[in-house]
Amino acid sequence: SNRNIVSDTLFVVAGCHYAHEEWAEYDSSNYNEPTVDPNRKSCVMPTHQFKVLLRTRSGQTGRRVQECSADELQSIGFWVETFTRIDASSASSALRAVAVPVSTIERQTGLMLFPEVPASVKEQCNPSDWGF
Repeated sequence: SNRNIVSDTLFVVAGCHYAHEEWAEYDSSNYNEPTVDPNRKSCVMPTHQFKVLLRTRSGQTGRRVQECSADELQSIGFWVETFTRIDASSASSALRAVAVPVSTIERQTGLMLFPEVPASVKEQCNPSDWGF
């Protein structure tokens, strides 16, 4: 059976991280035009993208995550550097290559993700729990 077909909610947070202000590019797309677009503006480009996931282990508790114990929850994060090429033999191995604990993403970004979830859950990074 597919362990990822569940009735409980899967929580997903996705975002970008900007570690370098000097990674900027103009938002105008008229590079081939003889004159510069007067309305263009400089935009900082992200250095990383991230996604974090949280759900119950069984997927069938019918309870809010705040009502579950740490043993009943699982989480994982993905931290991907912009413009990085991942050489992997399968989608599963590519995911394993960028999998990190949610707490790692919290430290990198300064964000607090899933604030009502125990810290021990956010320290997990077990790709096999997610089927890859």
